[in-house]
Amino acid sequence: MNSFPQNHFSETVPIKIPVSLKLHILFAHTYLRVGAVLAIIELIAALLFFPSIETKKSYLIEENDPSVFATITGKRNSGRRHMGKELVIYKFTFKLNNGRTYQGNSGCWNLQAEKGDSVKVLYDKNDPEVCMIKGSKPRISPEFVLPFLFVFLVACFALLAIGFLEGRKNLFLIRKGIFTYGKITQKETLSGQLSKKQIYKIHFEFLSHEGKMQNAFIKSHRYTWSDNENSEPILFDKKYPANAILFNALPKRALKFFLGF
Repeated sequence: MNSFPQNHFSETVPIKIPVSLKLHILFAHTYLRVGAVLAIIELIAALLFFPSIETKKSYLIEENDPSVFATITGKRNSGRRHMGKELVIYKFTFKLNNGRTYQGNSGCWNLQAEKGDSVKVLYDKNDPEVCMIKGSKPRISPEFVLPFLFVFLVACFALLAIGFLEGRKNLFLIRKGIFTYGKITQKETLSGQLSKKQIYKIHFEFLSHEGKMQNAFIKSHRYTWSDNENSEPILFDKKYPANAILFNALPKRALKFFLGF
């Protein structure tokens, strides 16, 4: 059974930490898990939206734009369903009085057409390549989707980076940090909860091995409150003492391993 050192400024004892526990400590931070979930959601959203993103801006077509009959040249299922119907993407070509042939594609919920069939198409008189089957579903504007996905992606990477760095910091301090005792000086209740637990910003202070008073804080929802907040177990970096954590804020599996309960 492992236990807290009874004297101040004890360097952590090199013990063999199971690989599974190292990985758990490294990836246990809530931000990392939230970031991973959001990344999966974004991937699913991208798979759903990208097939429907229109690069020819047919979503700008209006009902009073010019129309012409076009010929269906192919179709494919989009994989998107709504109220028992599947969105089918039709490819088509049409020819205008200027002698040029144009092609386009449109997503339709209700159209039943085959290759060679004739359908009415609306087009932009200034740019006929911007076109769509009349009555079809306008495809999604990339100007709307891509910025949304980009912001979402940045948020995911930020959460993943913060979570990973915090996990790496915890693992480093467990393996090479200095153990001491300190005092909690302030507790702030933050808005929101994680895993149905309140999030706190906990300020604490301790005397470093250099004899200097250090102040630090953590934000955590998993902190295990001790009976004596004037004697809190703390791990800090020997080179940068302000880089510190409260031992009782480590993941529960780590506490069970080190304390043997």
